[in-house]
Amino acid sequence: MPIKKNLSNKHYLSEFKFDDDSLDIVYIKKLKGKTIIGICDDELFDPQEINLDIFIGVSNIRACNSDNINHTIDYDKVRSSVLEVMANHKFKLLESFAESIADLILNSFGACWVKIDVTKPKKYNDVDYVGIVIERSKNSTKINNNNKNILKVIGAGHVPKS
Repeated sequence: MPIKKNLSNKHYLSEFKFDDDSLDIVYIKKLKGKTIIGICDDELFDPQEINLDIFIGVSNIRACNSDNINHTIDYDKVRSSVLEVMANHKFKLLESFAESIADLILNSFGACWVKIDVTKPKKYNDVDYVGIVIERSKNSTKINNNNKNILKVIGAGHVPKS
């Protein structure tokens, strides 16, 4: 069952043209990788495993009828881009990492909605996973430069003074 939302005010890459408000989801489940992320001493030097579930919303994907990869979100390209971020980021918090992935997908791949679930499966012996789930839409990424700088500071594990 498609998720129904009023998407008439959303903006897409020019290749995506739609007549209705249905939302199709392209997804990647349990993308595994290793990265240095965290605020505790035991997390700051050795890469640790993280898992991602990525759900990417596009209004009524044309590829359903055209069978053309250029009419949808290419999950191979999304996967490669996410792995590159994982290898090169400088974030300490999963929240900042997830936000950067959401921003990448919304702005570089033309999605109108994204849900990112990032987990650390081996943080504690008595817990299966710890993590964050964020959900963003194209309009929610309009953050001014000052707020982006604050997010980078928070992502580095610091809380700015008011």
